Amino acid sequence: MITPNSGARSRMDYGLSVAVVLLVAIGLIMVFSTTFTMKDDPAYYLKLQVMWACIGLSAFVILSRIDYHKCRPGHPVMVLSVLGLLVVLIVGGVRNGAQSWLFKASGQPTEYAKLGFVIYIAAWLASKGTRFASSPMV
Repeated sequence: MITPNSGARSRMDYGLSVAVVLLVAIGLIMVFSTTFTMKDDPAYYLKLQVMWACIGLSAFVILSRIDYHKCRPGHPVMVLSVLGLLVVLIVGGVRNGAQSWLFKASGQPTEYAKLGFVIYIAAWLASKGTRFASSPMV
């Protein structure tokens, strides 16, 4: 685990990393076991998921090297989320009666907005410090 006084490259939580890799592997096995009869190529969906898993695990390795103590992404992430939602209103495509898609139904900014909202609230609560911890619960 990275401590606040150490550099971001000093130590990594290997237990968490192993857990993430195992969960991804179990997920890939589950995808293959449920979709191998759906197309002519039994591994069609598995290949897609392996591609996205490689991209995700690469992002995991890169982002694990960043010192999160110096990163305060609350406001920029929220602004990008709101901009994504506005873009959907302007140029979003309609699918199944909902105008919530971008790029020919391959992108849904509402999912990123949910994550952005959680990151924003976490950053806001962290900025309040111990004020919430010391206030009486009503």
